[in-house]
Amino acid sequence: MKLICSLMPIFLSIVEMVLESLTGKLDFPAFQTQLQIKLNEVGCAITKQVLEELDRQIKADKKTRRGWQVFRAGDKKEVVTCFGPVSY
Repeated sequence: MKLICSLMPIFLSIVEMVLESLTGKLDFPAFQTQLQIKLNEVGCAITKQVLEELDRQIKADKKTRRGWQVFRAGDKKEVVTCFGPVSY
């Protein structure tokens, strides 16, 4: 549910862009460029949520991380993805 709520503003802006494109306020090349930017934002947001959940699961389940120890929790991490950089 948290993921859906965090993505709602991006989806609404995409719908707005579609309407602008259909009414002629936004030309097709500009629409494609802006759509790609928005979809990359969606990809980054989903990836961030997945990484945060996986990180939480690894820290919580000692069986999953057999032989590993968590020395520092809460450090900021950044991963470069095909959608762009994702910090979590």
